[in-house]
Amino acid sequence: MALTLARDDAARWAYLAFALTMLRAVQRARTKDVAKENLLSFFAALLPAELAHKFLALNAGVVIWLRRSRTPVLAGWVGAVAGCVQCVAVLRLSEMWRDNVSAKRAIRAAMAAQSDIEPSKLRRLGDLSARNWLSVLLPLPQTTALALSFPGVANIGSVVYAHVGSNSATRLKMDVYRHRDIQPGAPIFLYIHGGAWVMGDRKNPPRPLIHQVAALGWLVCVIDYRLSPKVAFPSHLIDSKRAPGFEHVDTSVRGCVDTYGVHDFTDRHGVFFYKDKSYSFVRFIELVVMQKKLKDAARAFDQASPVSWVQHGQELQNGGDAPALAAAVRVVPPFLVSHGTYDTLVPFQDSLLFFESLQKFRERQQRALGLSSSAAAPDGLAGGSVQDVFLEIPDAHHAFNYLVSPRALAFGEAVCAFLDNLQAKTKHLPLGTLVPATRTAPLSGAAVAVAAPRGGESEDPLTTFSSSAEMPSRAGPTASRL
Repeated sequence: MALTLARDDAARWAYLAFALTMLRAVQRARTKDVAKENLLSFFAALLPAELAHKFLALNAGVVIWLRRSRTPVLAGWVGAVAGCVQCVAVLRLSEMWRDNVSAKRAIRAAMAAQSDIEPSKLRRLGDLSARNWLSVLLPLPQTTALALSFPGVANIGSVVYAHVGSNSATRLKMDVYRHRDIQPGAPIFLYIHGGAWVMGDRKNPPRPLIHQVAALGWLVCVIDYRLSPKVAFPSHLIDSKRAPGFEHVDTSVRGCVDTYGVHDFTDRHGVFFYKDKSYSFVRFIELVVMQKKLKDAARAFDQASPVSWVQHGQELQNGGDAPALAAAVRVVPPFLVSHGTYDTLVPFQDSLLFFESLQKFRERQQRALGLSSSAAAPDGLAGGSVQDVFLEIPDAHHAFNYLVSPRALAFGEAVCAFLDNLQAKTKHLPLGTLVPATRTAPLSGAAVAVAAPRGGESEDPLTTFSSSAEMPSRAGPTASRL
């Protein structure tokens, strides 16, 4: 009898610990203001936010197990408190699951309001197919779930695209994803992984997005680059500029998909200082990424910040000849900028301020060219009539699109709609008419849409591309600058 009572008490305390853990995870997922994030806290927020349905299934499994074991866990105050706590946690998880599924409405509305895509093509954006639902709901490994949702898409291997470093001893690789029915002359989606220039690699991209773009018929290339502190910025960017064979294949950047990135190394708007008054962000950039002090190299920090290149447009405001202005317009292709409202690693305001600055930059260019604010850019300039889009992803955390969830798949469909529109409206432009937007890139994941390599229509794009990408790059830092 005493042994049975002790076992029951242990079960009640374990049940209470489980319920409190569930409640704490939900509370963390709903918290925006975190001064200094750590790895454990980050995953404690991300997982319940994107996998609320699986947390609900876990809670249901615990209840079923307790019933079948005939353990009287609700007897006594410990079990009663645990039961109440779990009910609250389950209720909030249900709300989070509802919000995850309904995020498609906000994404759809933003695309309809800002983009020039036909409304009929956006009406069902985010509506999941039966295969999609199975991949979301079933307890499958991510690779298996994505193979179920996007049959025919596969990582076909790694390619060495450059040799860098001392004596060119370091090999930079990229993984290539494509659909089995890819067409000749397919455009390239070049994904530059996130990790603040200090971590991450090509082996762990946001797989749902990668598979969705590959299923669209694009050749997806996920690249590695050297990381800090072994190298200082802009070495990472110079490495990225060597892919996919830019020096050997006639390519041109058509657009940029910018996902929860950092756009200002100087924190001039104080978005990082607002959450952490110890200046830890700028100190990290100084010590690890730039490896120089902001006060001693203000211009270098400014040049490394994408927001600088769209804010400092005085030459456009002060006049100039038409050819020079036309060239200036060409260097900023269309952007799809996205950021989750619950991101605790990179403040949401960072992307919002960058996008607002980008729109002001567009307005200055249009005025300088004598265009009205509603007029579309001429063909060949900044992607023709393709509009910039800002996606405010409700309730999403940093790296939300790394997990298979309705919100991540809806976001991926928005990216595909943007790319499809981009390709349709720029594929007739000669290669080389568009170049990368800025001389830097966000700290978090970013991708550029690249026109297809030049070759015959009957050629396999991978064959054309790989044969050049395997050649070591001979370009130096100056030639490789964006």
